[in-house]
Amino acid sequence: MKGIKFALVAALAATAGCASANSFQFNVAGARSYGRWGAELSAGYRVQFAIFDITPLAGSFISKRYHGYDDKLDSQGFEHCFGPSNTIVNDHYCRAKTRGFAALEAGVSIPLAARIAVGGRYIGSELKPYGSVAVPLIAKLGVKVNGGPHYVAAGINLGF
Repeated sequence: MKGIKFALVAALAATAGCASANSFQFNVAGARSYGRWGAELSAGYRVQFAIFDITPLAGSFISKRYHGYDDKLDSQGFEHCFGPSNTIVNDHYCRAKTRGFAALEAGVSIPLAARIAVGGRYIGSELKPYGSVAVPLIAKLGVKVNGGPHYVAAGINLGF
């Protein structure tokens, strides 16, 4: 019985010691979301317990508008998205160039090898699941790849 208590206390102490590995995270990536290429910038705070972590993030997806699409007023004074042939088209063609998002990742780190995570990304009015793999290059700098339905991103991850 004493052995079990000692093992439990040792495990808790190890977890508490690793909790000090908390860090600020900054991501810069090239991304494709719903058929649009752009850049993704995000920042968050990773809370780590042993090999497990949770990271809330906030950021923005910066993309180029579709060529030839623009918001204009129709003959009755209402604003619509007009396409190249001057016809009303779906509003997503004229959306703003920058869209904010919030994300939450839960991951597991394999020391000196990789971090694998699953997460949810709230952008616009939709919550989209995604997976993530990050590989360290040097201390505090790594390569990160995200992927999910209608979404893929690859870039650099910096932790402080």
